[in-house]
Amino acid sequence: MSTRPNPNPQSNGEEDEEIDVSLRIIKTVSLKVNKCMTVGVVKALVCEKEGIPECMQELFYNGNHLKNDSKMVDHGISTNSTLNAYVSNTLPLNLTINIPRIRKTVLVQARSQDTVQNIKALIEARENIPSSCHSLVHAGNLLEEDKTLAFLEIRGGATLHVVFIPQGMFQISVKLLNGEVVKMQVNMRYTILDVKELLQSIAGSPVGVLTCDGKSLLDSMTLSQHRISSDSILEIAPPSAEVCQIFIKSGGKSTAFEVRLGDSVLHLKEMIGSRTGTPVHAQRLMFEGKMLEDEKDLASYGVRKDSNIHLSIWLIGKE
Repeated sequence: MSTRPNPNPQSNGEEDEEIDVSLRIIKTVSLKVNKCMTVGVVKALVCEKEGIPECMQELFYNGNHLKNDSKMVDHGISTNSTLNAYVSNTLPLNLTINIPRIRKTVLVQARSQDTVQNIKALIEARENIPSSCHSLVHAGNLLEEDKTLAFLEIRGGATLHVVFIPQGMFQISVKLLNGEVVKMQVNMRYTILDVKELLQSIAGSPVGVLTCDGKSLLDSMTLSQHRISSDSILEIAPPSAEVCQIFIKSGGKSTAFEVRLGDSVLHLKEMIGSRTGTPVHAQRLMFEGKMLEDEKDLASYGVRKDSNIHLSIWLIGKE
């Protein structure tokens, strides 16, 4: 007489041991692609269709690993070809990519073992900005393409800044508001907005007006157009002491306030509170998509005459 195995064996009082198992689930996904598409773009299509982040995908064809910046045609991939996809179980890092030239911020997911070149390929696939035409900056430093995020100590939640045309670099000096002079590697084709973005990654706060030899520099113009050279010294202009008018918008209404650009955000909130009765702790101020922090001045956010600042009121969670 045979004995059935007990599905719940007892082990003399010992706890049941937990083990990890992996299930191999095979699924075929059809995509319409162009033979000149890069592997990075194909990964983006898979992400869109299946919800698998690009950074967790590894694609293979005929046993060869496909790099993000290579094209379908480079690997002899044609109609009805089958690619094999391996999905990593590594948790992705969420990174913010700031692209000042087009005034856009995007989120990408990456792994700590990804290189800077991998991130640039993700940006190329997402925003159609060729990897060869831009560099990435973090904390004021240009990132070397062959270094990994782990090596560079870049963690989830970090912001990387895109600057264009990294060839032909030279050094300029910039005098900060506290009198400190910093050196920066730049390119003649960088716009003033690009330079401000680099400075923001160093200073940690938005930069207002940049000047050279007492003249204000326009954001949209390049260093070349402003005749900036390696011996030039740029300065961050101090906030204006002059009184100017700005507008606070809330609930479809617009209210004018007289302020100094050197005033703190907290001081502006106090002015709003004294006029409207809204407590300071309940006010949230936004300008050009950025939340204004109490301890910073208005000029640091680029607020100027006739600017519109949006007010929202938070009645829950009083500080």
